[in-house]
Amino acid sequence: MVKRFGVTHLDVFLKLLPIDLLQKVWNERRNGDWSYAAGSRMINHGNFSLPLVPRFLAVKLRILARHHTFISTGTRQRNLREDIVEAIEYFKIKSDDTKTHVGINQVEAFLAKFLLSHEYFADLSEFFRWYIRNVGEFVSGDEKLWPFTGYTSDVKHVPGKNPPIGLWMYVLACMLDEDTPYVIDIKMWESEVHSGEKDRVNQTVMRWAAIVEQLQIKDGACILSTDSYYLDNARRDRLEESGVKFVASVNKQRFQPLVKMVEPYVQKEGHWAAVINEATNELFVHVWDPNKDIGRKFVLGNAMEHHVGNGVGPHEKPLYDLYKLTFRAVDKFNQLAHGKDWTHKHGGFKRNGSAGSEDEYALVTLLLNSCILHRRHENLFGTAFNFSDMILKLSDDLFAYSVTVN
Repeated sequence: MVKRFGVTHLDVFLKLLPIDLLQKVWNERRNGDWSYAAGSRMINHGNFSLPLVPRFLAVKLRILARHHTFISTGTRQRNLREDIVEAIEYFKIKSDDTKTHVGINQVEAFLAKFLLSHEYFADLSEFFRWYIRNVGEFVSGDEKLWPFTGYTSDVKHVPGKNPPIGLWMYVLACMLDEDTPYVIDIKMWESEVHSGEKDRVNQTVMRWAAIVEQLQIKDGACILSTDSYYLDNARRDRLEESGVKFVASVNKQRFQPLVKMVEPYVQKEGHWAAVINEATNELFVHVWDPNKDIGRKFVLGNAMEHHVGNGVGPHEKPLYDLYKLTFRAVDKFNQLAHGKDWTHKHGGFKRNGSAGSEDEYALVTLLLNSCILHRRHENLFGTAFNFSDMILKLSDDLFAYSVTVN
């Protein structure tokens, strides 16, 4: 399922974020603006430098990893300049060569301007998928509302989320083993003003379906699982036409004819009822889950085979159990990403902070993916690992790489 490449965490990181992409981000900086010190100087005269960019990234990763440690231990938060100074002094000890040292103002400019904003999400996703031979039996798509309260037409307010305001990130994930999720696609929701798309959810669902078609072992071998936000009748029809198997929790208001067929038969917690369309192999199930946080649930899908005369166990709930099993990939990854955000402010001084938050999400996803892949290469399965320790070690290796590379 996973390709093997290299032996170190740094190898994996540079495969997910290759030098070509680093150079692309640098070269596409608006008007080539790599000025610092109030605009009086330019980082490396505005030219991309292979040693310099990884060196700056090493500083950034150290700051991120140390802040995650501060959060987990309840230690006092530090301001950004303090963190930059600490990282610079730390790496000076690693190398006596003054040519490898970087200045505070240069780092501040790099952190503000070298950003993996949403324009690069498609590139990153391609590199994420490069590692995957196939996606196994299922993938799951959902969203992550990444905290951001600054000004942009792309910000969303979703009262049911915690926090309720932020940038809406579409995420598609698979499972590498029983416990380990891995993200294969990220995309940011953009307002119609920016995207030009009227039905962005439809575009996203069909994008996910296309990825399933690309990476499944054979037709119908992989199930696309989503929650109730993503499926309506139009998208259901398009998934049917694509041939991609799906299972989804659904909003009952969108499927009233089906709801009326099953809802009257579910009168107690733990009970369920289902109806099948034999022409399309679709099963529609209504379950009253005893879990008070779930309650009544409606699930639709065409991912199960129907065999006449086959009964189910007393505690089995057809399709609903499959939905819970398949949706966990993205759910697990979103849990891993929680609390690993960059705690310093983005933007300010007439600079919009949304690109910084986009970069933050991309970087956290990239780093988690790299940790997961490296642990698999080391035959360390499961998701229990110390994120801070792994990223601190990666930042050391990235700095050492920057010292030796030309």
